[in-house]
Amino acid sequence: MVIAIVDDHRLLTEALSNCLRNNTTLVQEVMVYNSPKSFLDLLTKGLQIDILVADLIMPEIPGIELITRCLQMNAGSPDFKIIVMTSVTNPQMVRHVLSIGAKGFLTKDISLEELQLALVEVYQGNQYIAKSVEKKLLRSFITEEQINFYLTPRETQVLAHLCKAKTVKEIAYEMQLSLHTVLSYQKNIMRKFKMNRTIDLVAFAIEHGIYSETHNTSPANRHR
Repeated sequence: MVIAIVDDHRLLTEALSNCLRNNTTLVQEVMVYNSPKSFLDLLTKGLQIDILVADLIMPEIPGIELITRCLQMNAGSPDFKIIVMTSVTNPQMVRHVLSIGAKGFLTKDISLEELQLALVEVYQGNQYIAKSVEKKLLRSFITEEQINFYLTPRETQVLAHLCKAKTVKEIAYEMQLSLHTVLSYQKNIMRKFKMNRTIDLVAFAIEHGIYSETHNTSPANRHR
């Protein structure tokens, strides 16, 4: 396969290209561009590559714009694929990059073995996400989907109080509900998250970002 690396960090691109060139069974040619503008200029003139490995943060042209323009130039070509290799790993960015057409998302601290695996997977038409990023992505889906879809507003409030180490009796007083009602909410939350103990539920909620201080449990919002 023919690979182009676009990144403004010269030391990284040189080290990366040298490593890939040593694998002659996998890589035919590696081209390095420290300027995304120079790469785009050559692409418009007919440069042929199989995989573009690009950073997201570059001074001349942002990575998102680079990806978009490259895909527009090669619209309809299944042979042109893009892998992002970056230090930006927040789940929202990962999903955005994949949604606009990139086939792979890697971090700059991955091993050479994982990079080679990603190249093979993407070259074969599959999607590849770095293992460390995949875990973050999974946690983000748990956070956003389960908290918004599975829990009612009241259950969300009860969970927030539980995470503040409040007793069921204290929660009932704070929310002006009966003890039985709060216990019912607590039971529903634990069932939805498949937890048997309150301490496990609280640990899960905090670890996955489901609970944070931004959840509003002030009196003004309790009865909305």
